[in-house]
Amino acid sequence: MLEDGLKLADVKWRTSDTVALAISGGIDSMVLYHQLTHEYRDTYKKLILFHVNHGVRRESGEEEQYIRKLGTSNNHIIEVDHLSMGGDFSQGQARELRYRFFADRCKAHGVDVLLTAHHKDDHFETILHQLLTNRHLNQTLGIKKDNVINGMTVARPLLSLLKD
Repeated sequence: MLEDGLKLADVKWRTSDTVALAISGGIDSMVLYHQLTHEYRDTYKKLILFHVNHGVRRESGEEEQYIRKLGTSNNHIIEVDHLSMGGDFSQGQARELRYRFFADRCKAHGVDVLLTAHHKDDHFETILHQLLTNRHLNQTLGIKKDNVINGMTVARPLLSLLKD
């Protein structure tokens, strides 16, 4: 159960905005979905769910069906993309394909801001990875609270919170 007083950081949208959530079915995006549909349901005009089924794990199909059922029960539009990564699955390529899908669907639905459920632990992990792979030169370390990717505004309202 969520603790009383869990607050999203830096709400970057207006009550007149169409907001999209990148929802995986994992605990992080499900907590954000819960917050958006309960405590923050009056902070946006419309919520759309974007789910990417990578098809890598056996549970991927069940997660997709659960998200479809949950979104439908709450009268949210659900957009799903299936990635065919084959045997050459890489995190970088998957991220690029996901964000291409998100940008396309954001444009189609007139989305004002895309939300992802990255949290402070993800931020720390990204910093460590950047340092260990020398990818920190000439760029800010970690994950930004908000930025523009492929022409869409992306915000991460859980970024100031630890996963636990």
